[in-house]
Amino acid sequence: MTPSSVDVSSSYLTRLEKDAKGSLTAILILTIINHDEMTWGYKIKKKLSEITNRDIEVNYSTLYTILRNFEEKYFLVDSKMEDKRRYYSITNKGRQILSEMSDFWDNLIDTSRVAFKNLEKSS
Repeated sequence: MTPSSVDVSSSYLTRLEKDAKGSLTAILILTIINHDEMTWGYKIKKKLSEITNRDIEVNYSTLYTILRNFEEKYFLVDSKMEDKRRYYSITNKGRQILSEMSDFWDNLIDTSRVAFKNLEKSS
């Protein structure tokens, strides 16, 4: 391989990894909120890190961008409480999209496993 083709391969893999992790992060955040109604940013960030064995960690800017995006799509609602935290809870629309996203990921993982097994058998 030439150095430029290595750069392209590395760049492609980096982009693929970033896209996959970004999608998974969004699904996991919505799942965390679904399992823990009325949760807040710090708790979501901590739980995300914990359940992924620190493989996925987000900074607050990224977390709140995702949460804001979900609010704009009516997947979440937030409430400010006396302690001034913003608590998030999932809407019915959010539960529906979470179910669809989870089904998509399950199918994608199953399809990739089958495809790789079939490739091994055909070699």
